This record gives sequence, structure tokens and C-alpha cells, in this order.
Amino acid sequence: MKSTNQELSLKQCKHLGLKLIENFCSDGLTSGFGWNNWEWEREQLSSYIEISKKLEGTPFINNFLLILGDTKGGIWFALPLLRSRFVHLLSELEKAILKDAKVSVKNVDVISSVFSVFVAANFIPNTLLATFDIICSSTNHEVYVVFNVPLEAYSVEMAGERRCDACRTSIVRCSIAERGKRCSIREMVLLVGQRHISDAKISFAKLVNICYESENQ
Repeated sequence: MKSTNQELSLKQCKHLGLKLIENFCSDGLTSGFGWNNWEWEREQLSSYIEISKKLEGTPFINNFLLILGDTKGGIWFALPLLRSRFVHLLSELEKAILKDAKVSVKNVDVISSVFSVFVAANFIPNTLLATFDIICSSTNHEVYVVFNVPLEAYSVEMAGERRCDACRTSIVRCSIAERGKRCSIREMVLLVGQRHISDAKISFAKLVNICYESENQ
């Protein structure tokens, strides 16, 4: 295998990704390549938590995901693992007892791990890269709301089951498609914010400003 600072071939990525999925995902739902909205994914939560805990207890698993992320299109072959970690994290934020408490160090570590793969794989639009700094100083519920932005964006683009497409490197770069319409990431931020209007505090204001500044550059 090539060193970690070199890209694998897509054939190697496919082999590694499918082996990881085979090892961690035990059923057709959790091993599928679709990405749905939070309400649907929540129904599989117990399975996702089980997978996520196995991943957390496995040495170097994030290194494997980063290796796949460094190869153009490679992370798509391990999408079910990334989705499991993301959904588990979102559930932890949603059920936090102290909604207005700052996000815990433990969750910041998990967010950092997930974010590092997102960034390596160009999996989120550049507009959202600055959200990590916002998240580190936000409350549990603010982070939950902010994290609904990429989740909603992915679910629109990847609604239902879809075969892994190794040629695509980003789900949402500048815009996403919804029923034939084009929707900018700033508009997606605002849509999610409207659904959580009472919780759209300083973190969301910062995120919206970032989106506006990005589009006006």
C-alpha cells in the first residue's frame, strides 16, 4: 500500500472501503450508500450507534478514512461509516440535557475527527469550513442546528438509495439540486435556520455572514 501522503488508486479505495463496510456494517440499511434526512436516519439510530462505537474503539480507523478522503472520490466507498459517525454525533447533541451548555470537549474531539475527513475529501463546501471554529464555542443545541445544514444538503442531493459514484468529489460545492431547482448553500442555511428560528442565535448569525461573504467574493 502506498504511504499516507500519496493517493491510492480508486481500485484500492474500493477494496479498502468495501472491506471496512463488510467489517462494521451488518445489514443492508446501514451498509447502503444512500443519505437521507434526519427523521429517516433516526429510525436506524441504534444500529448507527453500535457501528460508531465499534469505529471509535478501532485503532487508526480515522487514518483509513483520511487516506480514502485524500484520493479523489475515494471516500464514497466508505460513506456508510462516515454517515454512522455523523448520525451518532448528531443524536448525542440532540439528546444533551443541558441545551445551553457549551459543547463538551469529548464531542469537540469527535467533531474534529469527522470534520477532518469531510475536509480531506472535499465533502463539504468551502463556505462551511469555518463552522468548526464556530462550533467549538457554541452550545449543544446550536451545534445540533448548525450540523443540520450539511445533513439536509446531503439528503437533498442523495435522496434514497444511490450507487456509489467514484467520479464525484463533493456532494455540495456551490449549490445543490432539489426538484430541478438550484439552491445555494446560503439558502440552505437560511432554510434550516427558519425551522429552528428560536435557536438561531449568535452561531447561526456568524454562519450566515460567512455564507454571504463567500458568495460576494
